Amino acid sequence: MGRDKPIRVEGTPRGLGLYRRQGREGFFFIKNWSHIAKDFPGALERNGQFDEWIKRPDGSLVDNLKEAKAYCLRRAGELDHRTKPLPAAESRPWLPAFHPAAPRRKPAVLHRRWPHGPSRNPHHGKSPGVGHP
Repeated sequence: MGRDKPIRVEGTPRGLGLYRRQGREGFFFIKNWSHIAKDFPGALERNGQFDEWIKRPDGSLVDNLKEAKAYCLRRAGELDHRTKPLPAAESRPWLPAFHPAAPRRKPAVLHRRWPHGPSRNPHHGKSPGVGHP
């Protein structure tokens, strides 16, 4: 066992990234998101390899488990937010219809998507309850 071997903190959920290291004080945030960094070039620094010693803004080490968990959740949320793809043009209601990124659909496609009129299923709206023939 090496000095820098990370050991996951017991009682924390998997994937949180909260670890301790033998021979060192405090907690560490360790994540390997290199597989995600390939899909989003420039979104994650250090090629997606994160190994951070958890410290307070004043530079002192975090020694409280609750505070370390909060840091890991916040940091993972920041990284996750950077890798979210932009919403599709269909979900951008502020785009005018003539904008080049606005969705283009044929009227027939819209008609098939939202059918109007009676259902073709003869059993639609009828439930075979108890005692019905």
